[in-house]
Amino acid sequence: MLRMTKNPHDAQDLVQEAFIKVYEQLGKYDRTDSFARWMYRVAINHCMDKFRI
Repeated sequence: MLRMTKNPHDAQDLVQEAFIKVYEQLGKYDRTDSFARWMYRVAINHCMDKFRI
């Protein structure tokens, strides 16, 4: 997140929001895939969504 925002405060906010999003979407996690990869994808998509706004 820090690499994408280049601002530590914005990155911290995005990480916190991403963890909440991961928690809310746990039901969509496919256990045949890597949890770390899935969580990373949710976090990156969340960050990209924030940049689109």
